[in-house]
Amino acid sequence: MNDMPLPSLHPLRRAKQEYFAAVHFADGYGILGRTISTSGANQFVTLPYRDIIRDALNLGSSRILLAHNHPSGDPTPSRNDIRLTHRLADILAPLSIRLEDHIIVAGPRMVSMKALNLL
Repeated sequence: MNDMPLPSLHPLRRAKQEYFAAVHFADGYGILGRTISTSGANQFVTLPYRDIIRDALNLGSSRILLAHNHPSGDPTPSRNDIRLTHRLADILAPLSIRLEDHIIVAGPRMVSMKALNLL
């Protein structure tokens, strides 16, 4: 993912509730599409697995980048963040779709689960 373009995560930085974003990429790292959803809660977000998989298959994605925000201001991945991310990666693997990273945004700070060796 070294040269993969990173879409702007600015809208997630100041949100008061948790939002989740998925960006779909083609083999050549071109952006095929992106979706943003919310759980409507302040403290947690659920990964919409069916929506992500449907979009990936419809778009012909070969790679996906996930991002969500922590309104608390702490970008540290929770156990639930890690568990849900691993589950999605396991679901996508047999479909030949790679989960490139899951980025957590909290105000001006961001954490990459890949960089933390959590993915």
